[in-house]
Amino acid sequence: MTNSRDVSEPRHFEGFENPTTTPVPDVVFDEFLSWLGEAELKALLYIIRRTFGFKKNQDPISFNQFLRGITTLDGRVLDRGCGVRSRTTLSGALKTLEAKGIIQSAKGIDERGENQTTIYSLRFRGQRDSAQDNTNRGEPNLRRGVVRNSYHPSTAAALPVVRNSYPQQTEVQQTVQQQTARQQTVANGDEKSVFHALANLKQPPEKTEYVAQYIVAQLGDQHSLKFYQLIAAKVPENVIRQTLAEIKTDGARYPERVFTHRMKLYALQRQKQQLFKTF
Repeated sequence: MTNSRDVSEPRHFEGFENPTTTPVPDVVFDEFLSWLGEAELKALLYIIRRTFGFKKNQDPISFNQFLRGITTLDGRVLDRGCGVRSRTTLSGALKTLEAKGIIQSAKGIDERGENQTTIYSLRFRGQRDSAQDNTNRGEPNLRRGVVRNSYHPSTAAALPVVRNSYPQQTEVQQTVQQQTARQQTVANGDEKSVFHALANLKQPPEKTEYVAQYIVAQLGDQHSLKFYQLIAAKVPENVIRQTLAEIKTDGARYPERVFTHRMKLYALQRQKQQLFKTF
């Protein structure tokens, strides 16, 4: 099987440490290795890792996470994605996995009726689909393949962020969420207060203004310039640029809202880190 990494990249595996494990159904090895294509296998194994590997039956996984993996706010790489680098190839693989009855996907819907990150799980025998379950509960308005926000294990979105939860590994992803809105970003008082709590960066005002204008240029949201100036004064430029690049890669419908949300999460994470340092 050809590795999708650049074949010119030299790499030698140093060997396994005492391994932690992710349970993989035997059928993956006994049947799927000879049945599925490379991209399908990689996407399937990634879904298994993000679900069974963290003792979950389902998990929201963004395209960016499949393609690029998970990096914490402080730069630690938790994984490098599934190894498929083409969005078209990945999309096709996920669709065929679902068509073959191997996985299930569902779109979470927030309180505004906006789509959230797609939730993936393996499909088990005798499993009822969400449309039938919703109909039986007297909820005919929910479409097949759509679940309510209460089924979503995470309400946050960010550069894939980490939380402590499962015993297998203390660093667990808080998956990327494609949160959108119908209007441009106008940060409310609560959002601003989160950033005001952070110390200003040690940089000249000219750089702060430069970064704020860069945000405006990338998001096309001139009306929120003052808010972006606040962000530029509190959040390092490399974090801002990385966030904007990932939002562009994900193809968010309303990138300004996603950017604000992810910056808010960054600020909250920084405050939490500062709090831990006081103990």
